[in-house]
Amino acid sequence: MTKPYGISPYRYKNPDGEWVQLGWRVLIRRRGYIVDRRLNAEQFGGMDAAMRAAIAFRDEVNIECVPLSKREVCATVRTTNTSGVPGVIRTRDRGQDYWKARLLTGDGANRTRQFSIKKYGDQAAFDLAVHARSQMLELVQGFYVLHPDIKSETRAFPIA
Repeated sequence: MTKPYGISPYRYKNPDGEWVQLGWRVLIRRRGYIVDRRLNAEQFGGMDAAMRAAIAFRDEVNIECVPLSKREVCATVRTTNTSGVPGVIRTRDRGQDYWKARLLTGDGANRTRQFSIKKYGDQAAFDLAVHARSQMLELVQGFYVLHPDIKSETRAFPIA
């Protein structure tokens, strides 16, 4: 059996130094928020009942807090980003400077387009790379977290 998505044992170390499981912990992070709930086996009448309650709670959280889409993940500005635009970098190849738009699509393909600073000028090449990246981003679909435990109804985009 695989580890259930977002659920782990809830336990403590007793005075003898042994770990004792009390129940299950549901921990899910979404868009800067953390959902953390501990479900004690005593409250639910045993470990199996507590696990069923943990799965039900986790599924409820996944409906309320939809997993990140691949597009959202691709549009996230990383701490190492220096251009200010996700997937757009300044690069040098064989003595030429370029602004490059890059994206790893959901099917695993790596797409790139580069624009010469010598040909277009710095700002125009940057603008072209930003535009190319936004066009590439339109091709990305689906969800980033596709764990088998996440039910299909939780993979729907929230209604705007």
